[in-house]
Amino acid sequence: MKKIDTLKQHINAGEVQQALVVIKSDATPEDFGQTYGLCTEQKIQFAKEITMTVLSENTSTEEMLNEALEKFVKTTIDRKICYGHVGWVHDLSHFMSWVYKRGLKSWIKRLNEIAFVGAIECGNSHCCERLVEDFARSAPWDAVPAEYGFTDENLRWTSGAKDYLREWLDKDLKFIQQFPFESPDKCRKPHYKHEQGA
Repeated sequence: MKKIDTLKQHINAGEVQQALVVIKSDATPEDFGQTYGLCTEQKIQFAKEITMTVLSENTSTEEMLNEALEKFVKTTIDRKICYGHVGWVHDLSHFMSWVYKRGLKSWIKRLNEIAFVGAIECGNSHCCERLVEDFARSAPWDAVPAEYGFTDENLRWTSGAKDYLREWLDKDLKFIQQFPFESPDKCRKPHYKHEQGA
């Protein structure tokens, strides 16, 4: 997508204002090689691509990060039906680990709360387990779970999780309950079968 390439160029050149113009821009048919209007999914895809680009570029500024994440959050307006919320959480799970790497705790809390509350309201928690795994994998050893959106109220969706997810979801939740740890060496991150080639 040409606009994404342009955004990367502005970020790497330190051209903050030019990068912000691209981040705040709306998707156009030309961005998708079309001459006619866009569907909702394409607009959401554009916001996701913008957000992932800004998160993945090391020289992105705080203002760029805030604008990109806000753009992604606003796509929830286009996903009022439950199927749409599930898709939004799925998209979020593709880049949440980068939000942790950036240390954006307030954003992690906000994003998790949108995902978890939506799962409770819809009765569909698909992909929320990935957000639980992201905390287990990526949260710092002294993290306070509630400050990342992990409260008993927000986690009510876990009681209805699919059976095939139950074992490792429970493992992650049990690990999260141990936070914060006394020191980094006490924080032993869980291992996953798919990481061991099983």
